[in-house]
Amino acid sequence: MRIVIFAWQTLLPKGWKPAASNFDALTKYKSAPDYNAGFLSDYGKTNIVNDFNIYAEFAFAEPEKLRELAATYPIIAKKLSLFISAYTQFSAKYQQGFEDYFARTGLSDVAVQPENFEMTIHLDLSDLKPQISQ
Repeated sequence: MRIVIFAWQTLLPKGWKPAASNFDALTKYKSAPDYNAGFLSDYGKTNIVNDFNIYAEFAFAEPEKLRELAATYPIIAKKLSLFISAYTQFSAKYQQGFEDYFARTGLSDVAVQPENFEMTIHLDLSDLKPQISQ
């Protein structure tokens, strides 16, 4: 799931910032969904977790609408691909059921795998002191 969140971040608009508080998340965003930026609802604009959860809401409550949006907006198709990966790789016990669901609803047909993304990790080891144990 963490890899999905890292990849999801690469699909957010440049300069995007999460809502500062739950109050802001629930009151600040009152415009139409920004499908061109990959947001399915105003609430999805508030933070990464809410954005992912809105995809879950659409995938399980309105799969036809999500399929249409993914077929129209490439960024939604990419986020959908990450969403499907998260659900199908979450647990081997449920993998086949989720794969079947996404295939049956046509969501897997319109999902587009995002291009490779590059992640750099900066690690400061200057304060690391070796320890000898006996």
